[in-house]
Amino acid sequence: QRATRGRCAVADRRLPAGSPVPRFSGLPYACCPLPSQRERVCGRCFAQAPAAPGCLLRCSKCRWARYCSRECQAGDWQRHKRECRTLASKGGELLRLDDAPVADLLLLGRCAWRRHDASSPDDEDAAFDALETSRPTESDRALARFATTLPGLLPPSCDAGDATRLLSQFRVNNFGVTNELLSVVGAGCYPPAALLNHSCAPNAVLYYEGSRLEVRTCRDVDAGEELCHSYVELCQPTARRAAQLRERYGFECACVRCSGGLRSRAGEDVDAAMEAPHPSLGEANGA
Repeated sequence: QRATRGRCAVADRRLPAGSPVPRFSGLPYACCPLPSQRERVCGRCFAQAPAAPGCLLRCSKCRWARYCSRECQAGDWQRHKRECRTLASKGGELLRLDDAPVADLLLLGRCAWRRHDASSPDDEDAAFDALETSRPTESDRALARFATTLPGLLPPSCDAGDATRLLSQFRVNNFGVTNELLSVVGAGCYPPAALLNHSCAPNAVLYYEGSRLEVRTCRDVDAGEELCHSYVELCQPTARRAAQLRERYGFECACVRCSGGLRSRAGEDVDAAMEAPHPSLGEANGA
């Protein structure tokens, strides 16, 4: 906990560039593929399916969830069995929605049931309970109300208020799981990694091996230095990054790239160059 940064991740020793950071890496508390990707990735380990259609095993009850092996199907059943009835009866209705709200609904159910079933909470449950809070939006409330109408999706103890709180936490804490091409294929809740704050001049990067999240340093980090990664695409003008951070996360970044703007080594205004209209290829060639 730091006065100006709140809860944060701090290096306890010097970390050379490229160092893994296992304290904030690991498997998710819960995860699910995006609906549009459910026929392409395994519902448990997120392994990419071969190009041939129909090669993933499909849950015979809901016919929604798909897996790369019997082992993954059996391993996911403890989580999937709660949502299976919902998907069997409402799967067609959910497919008419966008990827993001459906992934939020499924992740909401998986997280809520996992926490509900934890008779003796462990460190992972404690980290989940400590996720940063956020002010709920009307979209959070509407999706929470919808969630309570879906049979079996939520534990009996989870009402619309609890669902709204969790969805508002997801909005500022959860992660889009990417494949090797950096395309988002799923959503995941990784409470330890959620401790990493944002910087547009990050010293750490995230990547995924299936559903496992890995954190590595991208430059040398001194002991006592805060570990940060970027919440937004960095190859954007400063004003655009700032607008995205305000809208999604509700804060202003004060890192060196934001306070001074983007400058080339020669001192040129890179923000202005990125924002300037660019001629089409034909116009550039004098066509």
